Amino acid sequence: MEKKIQYVEDLLIKREKVFSGGSYNLLIHSVLNTINLNKLVLYYLTLHDSTLKRSIESNIYKRFELVKRPKVQYENLVKILENADYRKRQKLRKLQFALLPRLNKLYYQDFFNTYYFSNYINDISAALKICDKVWDDSLNELILKDYLNTGYELLLKLFLDYGNLNQLLLHIDKIWQWNPSNYLKIKIVRKVSPKNIDKLSFLRHEEPEKYLLGLSISEKKISDEIITDCFNDITSDMIPYGLLSLSKLKKWDLIEKEIIKHI
Repeated sequence: MEKKIQYVEDLLIKREKVFSGGSYNLLIHSVLNTINLNKLVLYYLTLHDSTLKRSIESNIYKRFELVKRPKVQYENLVKILENADYRKRQKLRKLQFALLPRLNKLYYQDFFNTYYFSNYINDISAALKICDKVWDDSLNELILKDYLNTGYELLLKLFLDYGNLNQLLLHIDKIWQWNPSNYLKIKIVRKVSPKNIDKLSFLRHEEPEKYLLGLSISEKKISDEIITDCFNDITSDMIPYGLLSLSKLKKWDLIEKEIIKHI
């Protein structure tokens, strides 16, 4: 194996002198493909970042796409993970992630449970990437609770994508206290408003443009007086957004007055 690695290092040096690497990448993979995959993984785990490390990593990923027993390969990585330090753990996580598309839901769940409850943000972010594969009722409570404790916006985004509306309705006030991004606030308004506009009444004076957006997509009949009062409370920089909501409500009289000001 040492001799083959040396050949790869020599080829990497040659590759640097050729525009776009020429055919050297093919030569490098031709050598690496002859090294036992498990031995190559163990060697890869010892490497610091370098062109050699990145080439071996690429080779392992390509071979994972074709490995005959991906379950065995994944379980081998789990065994190594037990005694791995932080640096090796990061590499192992990436290798496990690369195998997941060839595995069933049980392995996705194992990956999520292993890394979501980690102390490292990189691990947690990787676990959250597969939420769509493992989401169930238990995650409704877990993800929302963790958002309310941390304010980490990715948790809220995922909850809005996959979570239960009833859970959301119970905690809207607390969610707003974290002042999520405007994008997520609008996403909440769009999700809640059709059947539950009353749950957003706290926005009437705090963020009237968002409340007006909610009114524009609510299935509840809203009086002209409430719509007009709400529009009149919108700050000047939010007027165009308010007009867009009014257009959905077909309130031409109010829209025309503002449009004329810009002509």
